[in-house]
Formats: sequence, C-alpha cells, structure tokens
Amino acid sequence: RVGVSGEVRMPGQYTITALSSVLDAVSQAEGPTAIGSLRDIQVFRGDSLVLQEDLYDYLLKPGAGVYGRLQSGDQIFVPVCRKRVQVRGEVHRPAIYEINPHHPETLTQIVALAGGLTPEADSTRVAVVRVNEERQRVVLNVPLSTREGRSEVLRNGDSLRVLRLRPTLDSGVVV
Repeated sequence: RVGVSGEVRMPGQYTITALSSVLDAVSQAEGPTAIGSLRDIQVFRGDSLVLQEDLYDYLLKPGAGVYGRLQSGDQIFVPVCRKRVQVRGEVHRPAIYEINPHHPETLTQIVALAGGLTPEADSTRVAVVRVNEERQRVVLNVPLSTREGRSEVLRNGDSLRVLRLRPTLDSGVVV
C-alpha cells in the first residue's frame, strides 16, 4: 500500500503491485489536477525524501523512467506546478509545458518537448514574450539557428511562438 496526496484528483491509500511505478500509483489516484506538477513528483519513505520523479520522462521519452521502486508504506506527494511556459505556432504539440524546477531549460529543450519544429517553421524567427524586471511585457526575437538562441533559458510565464516561413516564393518558375 502507498499513499498518494497533494494535487491529485483522488488522494488516498492505494494497493499496487511490487513492480508498479510512480506513474502507476499517480494514475490510480486519477492523475494530477490542472495545477499539479508532472515534473517534481516526490516519494517519501518515513520522513525522508527518497525519490523525485519527472513524469515527462515516462510520457515523452520511450523507455525512460523507472528510477526507483516503490515500497509498502511510501507516500507520494504531487506538489503544485510552479513554473510553466506556453509554446505556440509551428511546433508539433503546441501546449503549456512545465519547466523542470531543478534544472533550467533552454529554448531548444522546450521546443523538443513540443515535438520539434514543423516543416513550415522559420527557425530564424522565434518570438519569446516575457515580463521583464520592470514588470513590462516585452518581445524577444530569438533565432533557433544560432548557438545563443538555442541556449536561451526560458523563465516562468514566458510564451514562445515559432513563426511560419514567409508565404511568398523565394525563387521559382510560374507556368
């Protein structure tokens, strides 16, 4: 038996098999709520934090995950999601993504979470809308085609839009 608490739809005690993962236990609790974290699932054994799981590894990377086994009496806690970015435009999975709370994530890593660029994407034109230190909303034009652009670290609340290639032909013959 393990306990699942925090931001899950059905907190409580669950009986799971010996081979069950954190994802299995959280799934039995009907998953995280809309404000629950998927990237910082915490497993406590007694008073000690023994494991922190990133469910994005289970959901988006085949064969990843299963870093530790659960034991009877473990308590799984799903905290509130603290950091998110919105990804729109020419990516395969436009959505709101949670930023890993323990490791800063770059523009390239977030675009990869979004399934990568579509064939119509203009990698030289990525707009990042951010609230700056003066509490003003600003737009940064970040080219994914440069090293600096690929390594741009995203902040909580950023909204990025991958723009589409110009609709005009660059060169061609009309018959």
